[in-house]
Amino acid sequence: MIRSTVRDRLFRVLATEELVDRMEQDGLSVREADDPRAVQRVLPIDDFSANIRTAAMIALPVYLAFFRLENAVREIISKRMHKHPSWPLAR
Repeated sequence: MIRSTVRDRLFRVLATEELVDRMEQDGLSVREADDPRAVQRVLPIDDFSANIRTAAMIALPVYLAFFRLENAVREIISKRMHKHPSWPLAR
């Protein structure tokens, strides 16, 4: 009973993943933006060596953290500057 349940769930997951892959190939973006496979929408990942792809996937969380941090700081600075219109470059 448990084996068949696990097998059925695994089959459904694989079938769903295959369906999502086909939808992406047809040009329908259905993956989350932070899904590494979503990058392939804008940059053909097969153009890079396996070493570069592996290194990029390992570094991905760090790049995302820096991107989020940088944009959060920019947002804070922008809000502060708009609170003080007399500051240079606040406009």
